[in-house]
Amino acid sequence: MPNNIIPYNDSRSLGFPGHFTSDRGASIEAIIGAWLHSKKEGKSNSLKTEKAYKETVKAFRDMLLADNHDLIWHGDDFVPTIADYAQIFASLRSEKSRRKGSVGRATINHRLAVLSSFYAFAIKRGHIKPGNPIDMLDRPKVQAYAQAQAIEQEEVEARLKEIDPETIQGARDLAMLSVLLSTGRRVSEVATLKRENLHLTGKQIKVVFEHTKGDEVMQDLLSIPVTKVLRAWLEMFYTVPLKDLPADRPLWVNVHHQSHYGEPLGYHGVSGICQHYLGTSKVHVTRHTFAILMELAGAKLTDIQKRLGHKNAATTGTYMDKLTQDRNPFAEKIASMLGLENEE
Repeated sequence: MPNNIIPYNDSRSLGFPGHFTSDRGASIEAIIGAWLHSKKEGKSNSLKTEKAYKETVKAFRDMLLADNHDLIWHGDDFVPTIADYAQIFASLRSEKSRRKGSVGRATINHRLAVLSSFYAFAIKRGHIKPGNPIDMLDRPKVQAYAQAQAIEQEEVEARLKEIDPETIQGARDLAMLSVLLSTGRRVSEVATLKRENLHLTGKQIKVVFEHTKGDEVMQDLLSIPVTKVLRAWLEMFYTVPLKDLPADRPLWVNVHHQSHYGEPLGYHGVSGICQHYLGTSKVHVTRHTFAILMELAGAKLTDIQKRLGHKNAATTGTYMDKLTQDRNPFAEKIASMLGLENEE
């Protein structure tokens, strides 16, 4: 073992093994804890973000500990060694992952961004000398929203009509998809809704999303048709008027598996609903579809930006460009020029 590596012991402080110290004498566990706290208290105030950061840095630390290294140590080889390990770590497929093949560029960049955040924090606090190891690495270029896809209006309409709202499962699925498609909210924002997030305003329901990206509060006044669908589902399942439903009741529950009947529906449950009716397990397609429907309805870019919760119009512009990149307004004319007539 190199002389500049401090052997670790299984102290398990804060859930992280080892007890190495920084230049200021603070344990790495304490540095990790302070860093995570700064993420929680800062602009990224989100339990989901905190969990992702903690899991990433823990997995990287486990990799280092297996070779008798750690996140921080004293020595001239610290920066290049960490950089080498980070390059390998960012491209490794997790053993728990269901996916196969190479890791996507966006995932690689996310992992490197998390590690860079940790080392930037440690440098700023004086725990290590300046020189972020992650800055030595070239990050793969990722085309913004390259995988963005939307479902055409006619197809969405046809698929929703296939759902039987008279059955308890159909009522739930139609209500959930209607909320997703008519608000454009992310799955994490919709899946966690409870009765307390609903406010009755005459014939409509106002939904308050308290845990959106950036931990901002967003509100959506549902249309009367979507309100009716949502109310019908909740009153069918809970068998009480919506106004009498306790505040802590989840909006989406399991009605398929008897052993989990009535339990809050998780992400995989929502994903399964999208797979069954929309032909894809990627729930984000409902957000993409919402953006396209907004455009077709005559909404301006700033209107779409506001409803999607984007910070600036440039982001929304890129978003819409990717979603509509397959559209060629001259396609019909070109076909006619080629002598191919529309026989419909």
